[in-house]
Amino acid sequence: MVRKVTSLVMLWSFIALTYTGIGLYVAPHGRTSGWIAWSFLGLDKKGHAEIHTTFMVLFFVATFLHLYYNWRPFIGYLKNLSRRVVILTKEMLIATGISLLFVWGTLAGWHPFSDVVELGATLKEGWEKSYVQPPFNRAEALPLKQLATRAKLELSSALESLEASGYKASGEESLEEIGLRYKVAPAKLFEIIKKGEAKGQ
Repeated sequence: MVRKVTSLVMLWSFIALTYTGIGLYVAPHGRTSGWIAWSFLGLDKKGHAEIHTTFMVLFFVATFLHLYYNWRPFIGYLKNLSRRVVILTKEMLIATGISLLFVWGTLAGWHPFSDVVELGATLKEGWEKSYVQPPFNRAEALPLKQLATRAKLELSSALESLEASGYKASGEESLEEIGLRYKVAPAKLFEIIKKGEAKGQ
């Protein structure tokens, strides 16, 4: 039973690591993810990172147990034709070579490894180009009155613009809090504020 559970845990860990790995691969940079309220299949970037970390630990433990319960078959992979254990078998050399190729290829910037890395960077930057950029890092987390001061905006005008668009707020609330209440990205709320400021000038 323990062997079956271990194998199934490895399967679920693989699925979770793949899912969160893809999410982190396409996610915007940290400064942008909160600003645009980014999520992928129901999880924000923080959620993806946390689940990826915990499942990495689970996968490590499950792999250790899997090797423990399947030690004889594993050792069989390391035996030559005369049934003697040899660490550097042909299969081990091939597997090690493929793994090292991925490490060296990625660090050296070889194709197609660099193409995969560059695609991820392009996807991340694409999110930033689609939205109004924050006036400073983590602007969405500050109360509106502090945001207005730092961004040189009129607080009363900002509140009026938001209310005119159907978003009631106070100067004590942050764009992040308002966005969660109305299920809208802080970037969109800030865009409304900026447009209202431009009309008032």
